[in-house]
Amino acid sequence: MKTFSFLSLTKLYAASLFFAATLFFCNQAEATVTLEVCYEDGMLQNRSVVVLVADGGDEVFLSPSDASAVGTVLSEGQTFGASDDHILAVFQAEGGDHWQGSAGVLATVAALDYATLGIEEGTPLVIYAFPNIMQPGASIALGDEVIEYRNTEVGGSGGDIPFTAPPNSGVYTLAAITPALGGTFDPTDPSNSEEFESFSAGLPGNGSDPDGTGNSRDTAIDLTSTSGAVVGSLSQGDLDYYSVQVNGLSQVTAYTTGITDTLGFLYAPDGSALNTPVEDDDAGEFLNFRSSGIVHSAGEVTVGVLGKESITAGDYEVFLEVQPLSGYRSDLTIGRGATNQIGDDIYTTSGAGQAVSQKLKKVKLGRFYFEGQNDGGLLDDLTFTGTKGNRKFRVSYYKTSDGIENVTASMAAAGYLQNIDPLQAVGFRVDTKGSRLVKKKGRGTLNLSIRANSEEGGLDLGKAEVVVKARKKKKKR
Repeated sequence: MKTFSFLSLTKLYAASLFFAATLFFCNQAEATVTLEVCYEDGMLQNRSVVVLVADGGDEVFLSPSDASAVGTVLSEGQTFGASDDHILAVFQAEGGDHWQGSAGVLATVAALDYATLGIEEGTPLVIYAFPNIMQPGASIALGDEVIEYRNTEVGGSGGDIPFTAPPNSGVYTLAAITPALGGTFDPTDPSNSEEFESFSAGLPGNGSDPDGTGNSRDTAIDLTSTSGAVVGSLSQGDLDYYSVQVNGLSQVTAYTTGITDTLGFLYAPDGSALNTPVEDDDAGEFLNFRSSGIVHSAGEVTVGVLGKESITAGDYEVFLEVQPLSGYRSDLTIGRGATNQIGDDIYTTSGAGQAVSQKLKKVKLGRFYFEGQNDGGLLDDLTFTGTKGNRKFRVSYYKTSDGIENVTASMAAAGYLQNIDPLQAVGFRVDTKGSRLVKKKGRGTLNLSIRANSEEGGLDLGKAEVVVKARKKKKKR
């Protein structure tokens, strides 16, 4: 087997990049890959993640600057953004004396099965290095630095094959080695066959501002005191930033209007991402983005607005809305249907403003729906309780979110406990049926009280009334 040993490399030069991969194939179906990487320009750090990616069949790699690249999980088998490209192997850089103060990767991936991986001889390969991502399995964040390298020349930069999957047997080497190490790769002057480029993940034009009218996160346009829309303009590859000040726990919603197809990236005061742009890029009107996130501390929230495609250009209107939140706050709505319920944002322990009734002219199934909501900005445990059945009426409770679950036993006793994310809800249904006693008398009334209780955020109560008044049958003469 061919391998490289860094113990045999006596000299390393600044600004050098070294990639080597050895693929060993067994019985036409398996392969072993060894990847060696060396950075001496400070780009790779100890534990930096490097991945080997295979094209899925269209022979075009998704650019790391594409918005869909944001959120890609750096694990074997994962697809790269909204593409058919997939990650074959994940490596992590390590420091050591043989790296002369830098960091690199020496690793082996065995048993690559072409059929299972969906690749074949000639499938294009590419290497992406992430100098500032230190954990395999992490997700790519907007603006993360990505280094792309591949070489289409046979034996280029010290290897013996180009960056394509080799025949399904044998031992092969992929490499990008500086002349001092026996290769031909010069990071300052790549050859025509080499693709060597740095990207900012998810940002067309590397996050530049080609029209000169935009801004950076450090100089974002402050919309805190602005009411209504602010007009912005995107040129091709443009990125504009806006900001708003929040005083504490809040929900921040950002969106655009207009005919320009936009994407939006929300950032909390600590710089962490608040949304996944590709999931809500068309959640607003027409093709505009609309996205929300919960902020837990006071500070500046920023939103980056860019075009859906690298060639997108045009005007738009941007809105940033802030809704202060309580840490914990339970809410309950109720109705005769799963939708159009009453009681939203009404917090009461008496049921006022959230009471419904149903009148039945014969003994049959009565049905109500209710929803427990976490109106707070923090994860909360809500306990649901309800009136139990009696000798006149049978009462059954069902949780309807994520399937149907009978929760009667707990609802009518100590309570049904449900963990609910901030600003999320869980749906329920309650069925009632009059007993033989109600049927015999032709009438009966059931009063239900349903409670959603948060230990920290208080109680909210809804009421429902079922009235059975059957028509008496006329006696035959």
